[in-house]
Amino acid sequence: MLEDVYVESLVPFELNYTSDNFKPKRLVLHVPPGTKELYEEAKGWKEFGEIIEDEAALGQFYKNGYKFQRTIYGTDVNLAFISDEKLTEASGSKILEIPETIEYKGDEYTVRGLSDQLLKGRDVNGIERITIPPSIIYTGNHNFTNMPDLKEIKLSSPLLQVGKGSFVNLPSLKEIDLYELDRINFESNSFINVGLESLVFPIVTLASFDFGDITHFGVLSDMPNLKKLDLGIIERTSRKQFNNLPKLEELKINASLVRIWENCFQNLETLNKIIFKQRGDTKLEIKAGVFENTPMLKDIYVEDEAPFSISFEIKENAIYPAKLTLHVPQGAKELYAAAPGWKEFGKIVEDGGVGAGIETAAADREEWKCSAVPGGLAINGEAGIAVTIVTPDGRIAQQTVTSGECTTIQLPAGLYLVTARGTTVKIYVK
Repeated sequence: MLEDVYVESLVPFELNYTSDNFKPKRLVLHVPPGTKELYEEAKGWKEFGEIIEDEAALGQFYKNGYKFQRTIYGTDVNLAFISDEKLTEASGSKILEIPETIEYKGDEYTVRGLSDQLLKGRDVNGIERITIPPSIIYTGNHNFTNMPDLKEIKLSSPLLQVGKGSFVNLPSLKEIDLYELDRINFESNSFINVGLESLVFPIVTLASFDFGDITHFGVLSDMPNLKKLDLGIIERTSRKQFNNLPKLEELKINASLVRIWENCFQNLETLNKIIFKQRGDTKLEIKAGVFENTPMLKDIYVEDEAPFSISFEIKENAIYPAKLTLHVPQGAKELYAAAPGWKEFGKIVEDGGVGAGIETAAADREEWKCSAVPGGLAINGEAGIAVTIVTPDGRIAQQTVTSGECTTIQLPAGLYLVTARGTTVKIYVK
């Protein structure tokens, strides 16, 4: 049944065979574009019955308006090209869907990644939604840029690598849902100049960032509309990250974050409050240039009764504690006034965590409700809502799914973060 032979080499290599076990005259030889004459003159190859130039010889094939590139992993392919007709169709429907699988010549292939600059110079006007299937593990470099009408990106891959320079200049993108991802990594210069109003890293999603070098231009910066930023369980930033966020007024730093690298959180013109969530013995290192040009910053809140270890560079245009007020829990002032780093603050006041928000005792959402009861939490909501309860230091205390009736969960006294349907609230159990 052998009819076709494909070769990827641009130059014919030495081919030896015996006519007893190989009959090239009966076969079609597929060679890369521009190499037919070389193969027609090469010993062994010129014996084939027909020689045709075919991109499939390079591991590429077309189907349904897409070009795919085979990888070294058997039936895995990358999406290498989208036809003009397909983009016109996407503009008309306002939705660009990246295929998850594709059937070609009887075989099914899984789309694992996107080639670089997939849409560079293409007409993408009118596309408002992009759906990236769970099979995709790499977005490629410099993809999804300069799309003025893009409002929504659907991400559902358990593991996703965001390529360099991707998701840039998207002024209409107001939100992005990361809740279906287990892990996401951002390479340099990704998510720059987007219209996000809220950015939440879920406590069930581990986010990381390429560290970069001195030429690194940052990640998740230049967001003119961003008002809410929740860092979730991020452990460290990269350089030059979360800069130029003119509408961000409050920043909460969770217990998981142990290092903020150079030149992060700069040019936050309206930032007036930083809240350090309860972190126990977890140390925090703040590198040089962090919080530069934050002229409205006046108050720092900490939830820990005992000072945790913190290091930072004192700089008048950045962290200058002599001009800041440190808010600590009741009875903790003397400890902070004597602790390295903390004692540098110009004013330390005990206010029992007022301003840090730990006094919240109930949450009432449209689809679900949660309230503190003696020794635990009571959760009400329609059936099938996944609920995750974690401690302030990021440890999962309980996970459940609502049944449609009231569910009571027993918990030790303390502060908990309860997340469901993309919303996280603080509940204090007595």
